[in-house]
Amino acid sequence: MLIFAIIYFFFTITQIIFLQMFKPEVYKQRRTALYSQNLKGIALFFGNEESPMNYAANTYAYRQDSTFLYFFGLDMPGLAGVIDFDEEKEIILEMM
Repeated sequence: MLIFAIIYFFFTITQIIFLQMFKPEVYKQRRTALYSQNLKGIALFFGNEESPMNYAANTYAYRQDSTFLYFFGLDMPGLAGVIDFDEEKEIILEMM
């Protein structure tokens, strides 16, 4: 069971690393530009899910939400991003 968890973790991290279009610094700069606007609270960015055509296994070609892609650069279904302006933290969540 532990080996399965390690393989799953490695696969997930590998997907996150290789699915970015630009270097991670580009997305960090975009989020930093939001901090410079002195916003308060949190911002929640939902990524897209796969969308079925006529039954669950038959999906349309996947397209990530443009805003999520712009700020986080991750092109995987089922993700959400949170930016906490007060704490200056970013969090990526996997929606189930």
